[in-house]
Amino acid sequence: MLKRYEMQPITAMPSPVVTAALKTTCGPIVRMYIWISGPIIQHYMHTIGSAVVFNAAVTTGLGMAVMGCISYLFNINYRAVSGIGFAALLVLIVAGILSMFFHFMQPSTYSWLTLGVFSLLTVGDFARIRAAGKAGVGDSGSATVLALSIYLDAINIFLAVLQLMGGNRRRG
Repeated sequence: MLKRYEMQPITAMPSPVVTAALKTTCGPIVRMYIWISGPIIQHYMHTIGSAVVFNAAVTTGLGMAVMGCISYLFNINYRAVSGIGFAALLVLIVAGILSMFFHFMQPSTYSWLTLGVFSLLTVGDFARIRAAGKAGVGDSGSATVLALSIYLDAINIFLAVLQLMGGNRRRG
């Protein structure tokens, strides 16, 4: 039987439940990815300018809002969408590794494919939140995993949009 938790006031320090969930769900690879994304964004700011980075951030935010609305307006089978998205992600990773050696794909093509795959995964994650809310189930561990998943989806979408907007432009 699931217990209903009372709302707790927001404090400066995370609760022990959230801290424990982050320690168990946020592995070292995810933590490393979070720390690496900052210098990548800083590199883009120095090479293509802060205006392009800002436009990419706004575009990503609006796109995430649209994907969230789509997930809440339509009844989406999140298991099927997430499964297709995960399979597409595996194909994208293999294609990216092969493209490093055989140069059969342009970087902009890879960015468009990345944008499509992570958009599909984001819709699946938002649909999963909706399904859990409708069923009235969920715990802090699954909420943390979903929040982390949506965060990583947003970062990957942001980097793909940044690559597409930046293109070959370099600041002079």
